[in-house]
Amino acid sequence: MARLFQLAWLGLLLALPTSLPWLPELVGSPGKELPRMAQVLLMMAVTASLWLLSEPALRWMAKRHPGSINLPHRDYWLAPERREASLQRLAGLNACVGLLVLALVGGIQLHALLDHHPTWLQPSAWAWWLGAGLLHLGFFVVLWHTLRHFGKRPREHAPEPSRRPRLPDRYRR
Repeated sequence: MARLFQLAWLGLLLALPTSLPWLPELVGSPGKELPRMAQVLLMMAVTASLWLLSEPALRWMAKRHPGSINLPHRDYWLAPERREASLQRLAGLNACVGLLVLALVGGIQLHALLDHHPTWLQPSAWAWWLGAGLLHLGFFVVLWHTLRHFGKRPREHAPEPSRRPRLPDRYRR
């Protein structure tokens, strides 16, 4: 999954500038337009920042700034004996999120291109809604997998719940 994310990331990063000649002078809804160069640069900046979801970036953060990895029960999951397996699993989940965000950025760019070229093959409205629904479903599935893998500490390592000492009978009503 990490390789697929890296290829898609690089592909979108290279494809965004090539769309520049086909974009209109102003891109966006009336009153919220951007010049086409600014829109392409913005999309490229968003895409470039997704490098932080890559496996090399995750490993660099785990090594240099281990506190920046936000996991439930981080001390358990990033203990030396589980660290490599946890980082591998987290890298796969990060790649899934990265692919979904890349699909969103690519869809925004495609929508901007298709709006200006009505003679090109246009997807119907239900296709855009289906794409949005699939993106939501994808984010939900990744969240579910993340909670399934990292949500609870295994029972054999979970601390015993603290119990309040019972009050002597003379204090009970």
